[in-house]
Amino acid sequence: MARGRPPKYTPEMILFLCGNAHGLTPDELTHLFNRHFSMSCTVACIKALMYKNGITTGLRAANYTPDQILFLRNNAKAHTLDQLIKLFNDFYGIERTKAQIKSLLDLNRIRIGVRRYGPIGKPIGHKTESGNCVFIKSKEGWKNSERRQRAVWKRAYGPVPENCSVIFLDGDHYNFDLGNLAIITNSEKASMARNGYFFSDAEFTKTGLAIARHRTAITSLVKKRKEMKERL
Repeated sequence: MARGRPPKYTPEMILFLCGNAHGLTPDELTHLFNRHFSMSCTVACIKALMYKNGITTGLRAANYTPDQILFLRNNAKAHTLDQLIKLFNDFYGIERTKAQIKSLLDLNRIRIGVRRYGPIGKPIGHKTESGNCVFIKSKEGWKNSERRQRAVWKRAYGPVPENCSVIFLDGDHYNFDLGNLAIITNSEKASMARNGYFFSDAEFTKTGLAIARHRTAITSLVKKRKEMKERL
C-alpha cells in the first residue's frame, strides 16, 4: 500500500470485516485483515472503514458483569497487566485477550499497580520483570524504580551520566555481570541499533560499539565545523 494514498477497499473486503468483526478488538481485526489480504493497513484506517460502513465489533462494557469489573479493580494494584489478565481468565474460566482487558481497564479508569516505574507498596529492592527488562525499586514515590543494569552499574562505578544507557554486551538481559555491561551515550546506542551492531557475542558488540563511537565522533566534528563556517 503506497504511503499517503488511501487504499481502495473492495466489496469483498467490506464483507470480510462484517463477517469477522464481532468479538475482536480493532487491533486484532486489523491484523486479521492485513494477513488475509496481504496489506498493511493501520488500525486507524480499519476503524474509519468500519465507521463508514456501520460495522461494529460488539465489544462493550455490557459484555462484562459488574462483578468482573470489581474483580479487576480490586486486583489491579498488586499485579502487572499480564498477571492480571491471567488471574482474570483463570478465575472466570474465559479467554480474554490483552487488548480486550486493556480496553476495559481504560474504559473504567482502572490503573494497574505494577508499572515501568515500579510496584506500588512494595519494599525498596523489590524486583519486577516487564517484557525482557528487570526493574528494581530504589526509592519511594511514583518514579521509584530503575532498570536493574543501571543499579548494578551505579553500585560499582557511580551514577550513570545523563543521556547515557547501560547495555548488555551479549544481548542477554538477565546477565548482570559487570563484565557484560557497558555504558554508552544515547547517540551511540541509536547508531548501533540503526546499523545492526548489537550481537549475541560480547566481543562483536564491543567492536560494533567502537565503530559507532568513531562514526558519532566524526558526525559531531563535521557538525561543529559546519557551525563554525556559518558563524564566519
